[in-house]
Amino acid sequence: MSFANTLNRFKLLSGLDDTDSAKWAPVLRESMDYVRSLVKKDTLTESEERRIDSSAGVYAYYRWTGYTIDNERSFRAGDMSVTFNSDKLSLAEQMWKSELNSLSDITGESPFVFRRM
Repeated sequence: MSFANTLNRFKLLSGLDDTDSAKWAPVLRESMDYVRSLVKKDTLTESEERRIDSSAGVYAYYRWTGYTIDNERSFRAGDMSVTFNSDKLSLAEQMWKSELNSLSDITGESPFVFRRM
């Protein structure tokens, strides 16, 4: 796997520069290890390797969002009130789930789940 590819995807999603993103290198490496542990195929093509690298960057972004999210939903300054309606962590989680679903051919996990009603 390529750390540089994972880092590039993470920087793209997080908007962090080289200096700030370097501080999160341990989280990126852990994310790479986790995503790689999901892979069930013995041999991978270059394209599949790049997909895994990219997915590790998305997973790192999801974890980074969880670590850095500010739970402040609104604030007031005098007569002005500002309310945020965006849930950044939920969006990051949805992004990760979508990314994981796109890896189903590599991980061997079916994207379909049958639930009892």
